[in-house]
Amino acid sequence: MKLNFIQGAGLASLCGLLFAACSVEGNAQYKGSGEMRSSGGLGKAYVQIDADTCAGNANAKGSFAYNDKNALDFKSLGGVAVTGTVRKAGLCVAQPDGGNIVYDDEGNPIMECPCGGWPTVIGDYTSTNPQLPGSGTYAACFYSDTPVAAERVSNFRATLVDRISFANGPYNGYENSGTLRGNIKGELCDVSASG
Repeated sequence: MKLNFIQGAGLASLCGLLFAACSVEGNAQYKGSGEMRSSGGLGKAYVQIDADTCAGNANAKGSFAYNDKNALDFKSLGGVAVTGTVRKAGLCVAQPDGGNIVYDDEGNPIMECPCGGWPTVIGDYTSTNPQLPGSGTYAACFYSDTPVAAERVSNFRATLVDRISFANGPYNGYENSGTLRGNIKGELCDVSASG
């Protein structure tokens, strides 16, 4: 799958208007880690992503870890600390058929394409904080402040996290964003390479 970066970035406003009509489309590999400002303003938050959907989102693999001890609303309970799995990785794109948002067992929408036009990883998290046990869904969106090849989003280094957010579970509603000290490297796979 080859996506034009300029077209992909142009989808941001379209997906913003048609949130339900967007989905995260692989095939992609995103890997890296770094630290960013805590959502509470003091201290650091740490993120690590290793996502691989080169064989399609149905065969997604990888891991996610996030820690923000000074997280706003969670500091007194030990902060935000999770590990997770990967369900989808790729670009948020518009779907001509109206797309789909995934719903939990109670009918609440789970994040799908929260950052239109940008590289995104979506998955399931489990809290590693014993004071706040449980699980839910996460989304991590990031983009590069360095030039990206116009013919495909590949070999980029994301140094800015547009959003890390959690839905459902003990950290429902938590969000953080900012400059990443470190980087997330990206490679968009060709569909033909995945068989």
